[in-house]
Amino acid sequence: TALGKREYEKLVLGPGFWAFDACGWQGKDDVDFGKGRSLDVFCAITVNYSCPLISWHRRAALRRLTEMRNLRCFITRGRVLPPDIYHYLLRQARICVSPWGWGETCHRDYEALAAGCVLIKPKTDFIDSLLPLDERHYVACEPDFSDLEVQISRVLENWSAYRTQREANRQYVIEARNPDWLAEQCAQSLLKIVQNISVIR
Repeated sequence: TALGKREYEKLVLGPGFWAFDACGWQGKDDVDFGKGRSLDVFCAITVNYSCPLISWHRRAALRRLTEMRNLRCFITRGRVLPPDIYHYLLRQARICVSPWGWGETCHRDYEALAAGCVLIKPKTDFIDSLLPLDERHYVACEPDFSDLEVQISRVLENWSAYRTQREANRQYVIEARNPDWLAEQCAQSLLKIVQNISVIR
C-alpha cells in the first residue's frame, strides 16, 4: 500500500550503513593516494537472494566482469573473505563495483569510498539518505551493467584525474562517522518527529 502524504511526512532519516562498526575498518589508517594499486577492479558480493530480481541483478555484474579481459580483477561470490583480507584488498583496488541489494546502498559503497576506490554502481541519486550518494561520489552505470566495461575503461584511462574526488569521498565518509556529527543528525531527526506529532495533534 502506498503511503499518503500525511504518513510519509512522519518518516525521518537516520544513520545508515556508513555509521555501522563494519565500516570503521577503513578509517583506522591513512590512505596513501599517491601509491600504486595492484588491482584494477574489486567485487565481492553475495548473489543468492530470496528475491530473484536482486539475484539476477548481482549475477549480471559478475557476468560482465568475468567477460572482461586484460584487467587485474578480484571477484568473489558470497561472504568468503575474512574482514581483514576484504579491507586489505579494497585498499589494493582502483575500482570497486557495487550492485544494488535489498536497498540501493550498502556497506561496500562506503567502505570503498573510505578505502580510496572509485565506486561504480547503478545510478542511485533517486533515494533519500542522511548521507547522500550522488554522482560526485560514484561513477554511474546501467542497472543491467551493459556499459560496465566502458565505465571501467574510462576510470582506468583517467585514473590520475580521480584523485581529488577520491580524497574528498574518503573525507566525506570519515567525517560522517564522527560521534558528534551522528548525535546532531539523530537529534535533528528526533526533533522532526516531535514536531510532526505536535502538528498531527
